[in-house]
Amino acid sequence: MNNKLKQYYKRKEQDYNLYIQPFFKKQICDVEENTLAKAREYIDGLINCILDDKLAGNFPIDVISILKRFGYKFYEVDLVKYSIPLGEKTILVLGEGNSEKKIFLSESSIYNEVKLVAISVCLGDYLISQRMFDKDPFFTGCLISKEGILTVHDDGIKFLDELCYEFALKLLIPDVIYLRLDSIGKAAGINPKDSSDTFAKIFEVRNVDFDNRVKLAEGHGILYGA
Repeated sequence: MNNKLKQYYKRKEQDYNLYIQPFFKKQICDVEENTLAKAREYIDGLINCILDDKLAGNFPIDVISILKRFGYKFYEVDLVKYSIPLGEKTILVLGEGNSEKKIFLSESSIYNEVKLVAISVCLGDYLISQRMFDKDPFFTGCLISKEGILTVHDDGIKFLDELCYEFALKLLIPDVIYLRLDSIGKAAGINPKDSSDTFAKIFEVRNVDFDNRVKLAEGHGILYGA
C-alpha cells in the first residue's frame, strides 16, 4: 500500500467509522442522501490515491496491475467446477491467506464484456471495506444477476454494492477523462448519451455501464434501485 493511501485512510478514519461503514449492510434505498454524499467523496479520494497520471492516460485502465501492486495473483478457472460458494453467476472471487493473495477469475467467455468492471468492483470492495487492514483471511466476490447488475452480495443489493459499482465506473472512466470527453463531444456536436456504444468500447465497459457513468456525472441519484 502506498503512503498516499495510508495517509488518506488515517485522515478519513472518523468519517469512515461514523458515516460510511455502519451503513454497508443496509439496503441502498434506506441510506440517507448525506451519507451517500460522504461515501462518494470517500471513494473519490481512494481513486485519487491509486490512479496516477500514467494509469489514467491509457485505456482501458489497467486494473489488474493495481491489484498486483497489492500482492494479488490472477488465475482463470472454471468457478462452477471448483464449487466457488457464490454460485453460478460469480465472475470472480478474491481469496487471501497468510502467505498468498489470489484472484480466481471465471474463464467463461460469456463474462468477457463485464470482466473489467467486475474486477474494478472487487477492487472497490477491497479498498472501501479496508480489507487490507484485516488480519483474518477473507473471501469475497463479484456476481452478476440475470438483469446484469453487478454486486458483492448474493442476498440482495446493499449500500456497499452501490459504492463498489460507482467506484468501478469512476475508476474506469475517470472524472478528468470524462469531462474532457464531454467537452470534445459538445464541441463536435456529439452527446455522450447518444454515443454510448462507441464510448463503451473505448473503455471496455458495457453500454449500460457507460450510461450509468453519464448519470453519475450529471448528479443523478443512486444507480441500484430506489
